[in-house]
Amino acid sequence: FTIIISRLINKQQLGTEVIMRYTLRLLTTQQFQRASGLIFALEFMRRKGFFKDDGITHSENPFTAGLWVGQSLTPNTFKDAKDMLTKLKDQKYAPNPFSVLECAWCKTSLAMDKYDGYKLTGTGKSAEFYFRCPERRCEFSDRIPVSVIDEYLYKNPPTLLLGTVDKFAQISWRKEPANFFGKNTGKVPSLIIQDELHLISGPLGSIV
Repeated sequence: FTIIISRLINKQQLGTEVIMRYTLRLLTTQQFQRASGLIFALEFMRRKGFFKDDGITHSENPFTAGLWVGQSLTPNTFKDAKDMLTKLKDQKYAPNPFSVLECAWCKTSLAMDKYDGYKLTGTGKSAEFYFRCPERRCEFSDRIPVSVIDEYLYKNPPTLLLGTVDKFAQISWRKEPANFFGKNTGKVPSLIIQDELHLISGPLGSIV
């Protein structure tokens, strides 16, 4: 509701609208997979004109979701993504480090056709990693509206950000996470949800 209301008020608004924080990394990835379905639905509605507003329908500002967790679960940089994708293609039984295993819209595996669902383009500062659905008939065969690479998330703050509590400690050490709180856009999140609060104790409790 918060995401929709904000978009109706300012159709061109960029920035993170909702942040959901979790205490456990595995729980965060599981919830991310569920939340992605909601973002897919919102983006489908936007593309198809459900909001009855041409400014929203034809905007280049999609609804997106981002996963902000440690490097043990997802690559944090484009270089890491390139190395991990190369390893994934070369080794038959290598573990998939990208957390997004299938299209949340049509359930097609992103590993089809030699991992065609994982796309890395450009080099250096022009590098970009994104997901696409290998099923050509899928609404999201061009691009899936989710990201798990920190480097990309900092440049393009997602509408919905799911992250672990410990990642927020980086705000004290790095300048990039401030982008989630409106440093570049002036748009601060409208809603922050802390899940599983009873699991937080000690240093983590102090951070929160």
